[in-house]
Amino acid sequence: MTQLTGTGVSGGPTGVQLGRIDEIAGFGGALLLEAQTVGPGGVGRELFKLEGNEFSLVSNLTPGQIDSSLDFIGAFDTGDVGGTPIFSSSSTGGGPGNDELEGTNVDDDLSGFGGNDVINGNDGDDILNGNEGDDRLTGGRGVDTLRGGTGNDFYDVSFDQTDIVIENVDEGIDTVRAERPIVLPDNVESLIYEGIRTATGNELNNEMTGNRFFQTFEGLGGDDRIDGGEGEDVLLGGIGDDTLIGGAGDFRDKLVGGNGNDTIEAGGGNDRAFGNSGNDIINGGDGDDIIAGQSGADQIDAGAGDDAVDGGFHNDVINGGDGDDRLVGSGGVDEIDGGAGDDLIFGGAHADIIRGGDGDDRIFGQSLGDDMTGGAGGDEFVITPGAGDDIIRDFETGFRSSEVVNIARLGFSSGNAALAAVQDDANGNAVLTYSGGSITFDGLATSDLSIHDFHAAAGGAVGTGLSESIFGGGGNDKLIGNGGDDEIRAGGGIDAVFGGAGADFLVGQSGDDLVRGGAGDDRAFGNSGNDRVIGDAGDDQLFGQSGDDLLAGAGGNDRLDGGFNNDQLFG
Repeated sequence: MTQLTGTGVSGGPTGVQLGRIDEIAGFGGALLLEAQTVGPGGVGRELFKLEGNEFSLVSNLTPGQIDSSLDFIGAFDTGDVGGTPIFSSSSTGGGPGNDELEGTNVDDDLSGFGGNDVINGNDGDDILNGNEGDDRLTGGRGVDTLRGGTGNDFYDVSFDQTDIVIENVDEGIDTVRAERPIVLPDNVESLIYEGIRTATGNELNNEMTGNRFFQTFEGLGGDDRIDGGEGEDVLLGGIGDDTLIGGAGDFRDKLVGGNGNDTIEAGGGNDRAFGNSGNDIINGGDGDDIIAGQSGADQIDAGAGDDAVDGGFHNDVINGGDGDDRLVGSGGVDEIDGGAGDDLIFGGAHADIIRGGDGDDRIFGQSLGDDMTGGAGGDEFVITPGAGDDIIRDFETGFRSSEVVNIARLGFSSGNAALAAVQDDANGNAVLTYSGGSITFDGLATSDLSIHDFHAAAGGAVGTGLSESIFGGGGNDKLIGNGGDDEIRAGGGIDAVFGGAGADFLVGQSGDDLVRGGAGDDRAFGNSGNDRVIGDAGDDQLFGQSGDDLLAGAGGNDRLDGGFNNDQLFG
């Protein structure tokens, strides 16, 4: 639109050009008219003369309210009424209504004033001003400056990443659409990102939405809601209580909550979800997920799939869901439910409540006395030295039972030796006492147990070369996997863990540990303590977690994540 200013005419008349569509607004009153007739309701006919092209239109004659359109091809610089020049060309501006302003291929200055305006700059370095109302501003090509003003405005900067969006504080809930890497402008709340690289929020409570491409979102400050959409996304919540949604599809997303109490919905695919600090809620959804609650009292539902979950260092609630899961409480008083499937469950460093659920589960009591229930299926309870006073509930006894207590590390050479050490307590419950702890069989007397309820075969600290599970105790252990795809968990103490050949899963647990993957594509975790985690040959994934750790890939295409504190990473 081209704004026209009056010359020698009372009231400052204005005219408006919209490319092929012009609007004429006589804000100054009727002095603009060459001729007029007034009909019922104040509606009449006005005659204007512009550049020798004579046309007429029907308008509301109330001053300031004329808002009529006609098809006018071309442009005009001057106008006259009765032979007296009254118009001269200036800038572009709409009226108080809902305007549609279309720029040219040069540098335009378009202003919507009041109303819910639609302004398109097209080519050129344009200045677009929405002012009041819920406006939609599209910069087009060129270095454009877009100011929405008050109201809930929508900015489309998808044509050029050099566009400048200016919003002041408390001017509405605004949205930017972009297709190229972008940092969300100050005071803009929402982003629709349709690019393939990185989009970064600001300090407000942002809502950011992706699409089917591979994208990275970083929320920064505020309580953000980030939905990656389809595609393989990386979502970083940052500071604040964030909601991260991996989105639809079977892609592999990485979701990191950051500081704050975050909600993470991983969705389909083999995802990786990390709560970081704060009391987080994490849902793995479908797929074989890796989930780490890390700091804070977290609630984790791994969902369907064969998942690996580590609750972290506070009091966590972990549900494995369907699938053959590996669940670790780590620090804190944890409540762990394996769900359906053949699960491996480790209580961690405190007194935990562990339920195996359906399936043939292996439950490791570990430290400070755990409350364990196997559930349906053939379960094995593995008790380590110094584990404290454990309770086993709903235990099925006898030769035909599929449940067993593994006492290989408790100093008993056979089931006979273990059974001889069982006595009833004051409540009539059978109690097996050993050096450093005890096992109470809730609801069972000594007479209910037999030698078949105990398994005393020693596994040793050196593997056989096959795929196996090796678990350390509370001392300073040296654990060697040799060949095979091994799982080795060190337990307490200053331990040395060597995976050897094969794709191994290695965890140092508490203490300042040395963890080496050896040949093969290994996953190695230092856990708490100042650890040294070395991948060796193969494409390894190394995680330092808490403590001042040293991580070294040492061959292959490795992924290194130091975790908390001051770490050293060497690819």
